[in-house]
Amino acid sequence: MSIKRAIYRLGAFAGFFLFCGLALAAPSITLSPPQGPPTTKIDVSGTGYGANAAVDIYFDTIDVCLVIATGAGDISCGIKVPREAQPHAHWISAVERGTNTGAQKPFTVRTNWAQFHGRDARHTGFNPFENTITTANVSQLDIRWRVPIGTSGTATTPAVWGGNV
Repeated sequence: MSIKRAIYRLGAFAGFFLFCGLALAAPSITLSPPQGPPTTKIDVSGTGYGANAAVDIYFDTIDVCLVIATGAGDISCGIKVPREAQPHAHWISAVERGTNTGAQKPFTVRTNWAQFHGRDARHTGFNPFENTITTANVSQLDIRWRVPIGTSGTATTPAVWGGNV
């Protein structure tokens, strides 16, 4: 068989797969949950990887998991957000070894203070996820804004949730 004929057959074969919807999909991942405090367990799952391929899962630039894709190219791995992860968007990436193809999604770290003086009904003032304010830097805090509350005063302070007061 001539080279020209072989290329024609290969093109027809690839066209058949594309016509039938059997084209190889680009890798993609999903995160569950997509946000949370430090130490949250994230289920990372994905599709579109090579059959039985080795896939590295990264939290930002830290390699946190190595998983072998199924014969269908699916991956699944549970990872934990590092305790020192600061509140903002971080990237979770799944990269196939050898091809360096992959996908990524943002995971938003939050250390919200859900209620006055803490995260519990006893109002202890303790947030186990707070990792930005420390004993080393608390003296550097300053007032960022202030608002008058009227003549009657108040019995509470503002709480911050998801960047809103």
